[in-house]
Amino acid sequence: MNSVLKDLCLAFSPAGEENEVRDIIIKNLDSTKNEYHTDKLGNLVVLHKGEKQKENLGFFSFMHEAGLMTHNITDEGFINFISIEAQKENLSGKSFYCKNRDLYAVSSTKTWHTSSKEQRETQPDDSKLVLDFGAKDKKEAGKYIRPSDQFVFESDFRENLDGSYSCKAMERSASALALLNALNSNISKEFYGIFLSGGKASKGPLKVSAANSSISFGVILEGMGAGDNPFCPEKEKTCQMKKGFSIAFTEGRIMYSKPFVNYIIDRAEKENIPFQIRTNFREVTFPSSLLDAGQGVRTALLGLPVEYPASPSSTVFSEDIKSLEEIIKSVASEAVSL
Repeated sequence: MNSVLKDLCLAFSPAGEENEVRDIIIKNLDSTKNEYHTDKLGNLVVLHKGEKQKENLGFFSFMHEAGLMTHNITDEGFINFISIEAQKENLSGKSFYCKNRDLYAVSSTKTWHTSSKEQRETQPDDSKLVLDFGAKDKKEAGKYIRPSDQFVFESDFRENLDGSYSCKAMERSASALALLNALNSNISKEFYGIFLSGGKASKGPLKVSAANSSISFGVILEGMGAGDNPFCPEKEKTCQMKKGFSIAFTEGRIMYSKPFVNYIIDRAEKENIPFQIRTNFREVTFPSSLLDAGQGVRTALLGLPVEYPASPSSTVFSEDIKSLEEIIKSVASEAVSL
């Protein structure tokens, strides 16, 4: 697990530039059990070969990581940016890397001694942060950087004292690994594993890949912020580490397929796969693009508990990755009939 997970985490893969992750997945696919193609939107569509089902089942995992997209260079040579799924509380003072330009930069704001008491006590929003890579002015910076260049967290992969793993992009990498392992298993039924390009803000890849593969039952796999942090109130805990994958019937304005969700829960209970019902619901919209794909897709979303998501130290436990992998294999091993 460690080597492939490490490779996935350390790959450079901001939204729309997921080639490295795609290549790692293809390299580790068992070609005797799977066939694949990359569609026009960059999605990697894998078909696990087996007995054809009456209705197609697909699992969807993301390939992108949180990052920053440049959109302007100031007269002083700093970079203004747009955050692409990177949480603002994780940005200030962090080191970032742009592989396309081989540049390192540090996100910064006003220094402590020039900030007011109120500014010191609040998290700066994206518009007040800049990336500093050492350029003396706008002219010099323009020689190295262009609008739309993307930066990601600089990070190392490590195993912690409690057996957990930490790195950037862990929420994406661990979910993708669980799906990759299921695709390489000896399941006798046919099913799809689709690795999505473009990020959650881009709903097209999810909708198009589901429609093109005629998916009837769709399961989204996503890293889910866990509530083990001591500063997280009990009522705000979405899920917890080392308790298995999480699942919910509804989230915000999204209503998942209740019969399909119950089917997954029944499978987990039957096979003693650890899981938890999410207790705090987020306002999400991207699953809606799967729900109304084609003639409609019966949808569920499985969360992998992640501590410190969208940061350079996103953390997961192998037990939770295994739980997600086992429920994927369980659902895929029998024809879904509701």
